[in-house]
Amino acid sequence: MIRQDGTIHFASEFVGLIDRFLQEYEEANGPPESDLDRGLIIAYLLHVMYCDLELLGECLSKQEIFGRLPPQRILEECTDRDPEELEQRREQIRQALHEIGWLPLGAH
Repeated sequence: MIRQDGTIHFASEFVGLIDRFLQEYEEANGPPESDLDRGLIIAYLLHVMYCDLELLGECLSKQEIFGRLPPQRILEECTDRDPEELEQRREQIRQALHEIGWLPLGAH
């Protein structure tokens, strides 16, 4: 999660969670009938994860310790606003997805 350069990345952890979910899904329902079905399951799961992360952040940001200063605004100002940094992270995620066979190399 914390890299040597001090950056924080969760792509590998998210991919691991998705893999675990797919295993549980297949145990309960059998394998998806097609790559499209598998992709839709993953897309749905990513959306659920995104919603849960937003709700966690929302709940934490309303704690008294922050007073009237919304932590979300501070975090948005200091994280990944640099387009080059965002593109670098996208490429790292593309590479991670390629390594596990979810995405052909060079796909955008």
